[in-house]
Amino acid sequence: MSYCHIHHYSPATKQCPECHQPICAACEQHGGTFDGKWVCPSCMKAYCDQVPQWKEDKTRNIIFLAVSVVLVISAIISAIVSDGYWGATFLCGLAGLPILAKVKGLGGIFKGAGKGNTAEDMIANGCLVIGLGVIIIFIFAAIVAPINIIILAVNIATLSKKISTAGAAAPGMTQYMSDAGAENQRGDIIAHQQAAERAREEQRQSQERADAQRAEVERQRQERAALAAARSAPREELCTLTLVDAGPSGPYRQNIIKELKKHTDFHLDTLSNGMELAAGIPVKKADEIEKALQALGARVERKRAFNSY
Repeated sequence: MSYCHIHHYSPATKQCPECHQPICAACEQHGGTFDGKWVCPSCMKAYCDQVPQWKEDKTRNIIFLAVSVVLVISAIISAIVSDGYWGATFLCGLAGLPILAKVKGLGGIFKGAGKGNTAEDMIANGCLVIGLGVIIIFIFAAIVAPINIIILAVNIATLSKKISTAGAAAPGMTQYMSDAGAENQRGDIIAHQQAAERAREEQRQSQERADAQRAEVERQRQERAALAAARSAPREELCTLTLVDAGPSGPYRQNIIKELKKHTDFHLDTLSNGMELAAGIPVKKADEIEKALQALGARVERKRAFNSY
């Protein structure tokens, strides 16, 4: 997405036909027409800044125009009153010299000046060439003098129009560009704050990831330590008790069942020879159960089960 070159944080909606820079919707509404075409506020402000220079150019052109008109009128009067055609040519030539000064290659008229076999020939030839060159230049200048007057008049009219248009728009454009600059400053402050907030958030997330990684490493270390401690701890021998002879039937067996439920998780209500009474119990507890059952007339068989950490 492109953004306005005046309001740096506003999306662009079109392009200025003068500077070809993107502009936003607000700048579309505040642009202006200059010299027959629409321009953005930035271009209009640039034109407004040229008003002092245009005023100087207008004043200079007015002076040149006044002098040229006086010279041409004087030449006409001189030609009519005193038949001074050379004088009239000279006066008109003075009025037309500014336009001839812009013609390139005019110095070629004096190209042959100073050529000759002797010093006298060189001086004579130089004077002749220079004299004829000056006469030719003044003749051409006299011819184009009216054109120079027309050009000066057109320039004055054009400058007057530009000064009027830009001068009328100058206060509004100055205020608009000032407001845009203030808005850009506020946008810069907000952008910097958001960037700082994003940096802090990224730093916080990075810290959380680092903390989580350290916690995971610590948890794994503790698990390994616990496993190592369990493996290094003394092993306890376990065994399984199997009923070989339940003894006489009747209340004796009920006493045996009660004793089993007291010491183990035995949950049945009947006994039968070959039944597994308890599995995976410590040897000390097995001794206790075996003695209690023998006192009740039952006989059990002990088998080693497995070793546990």
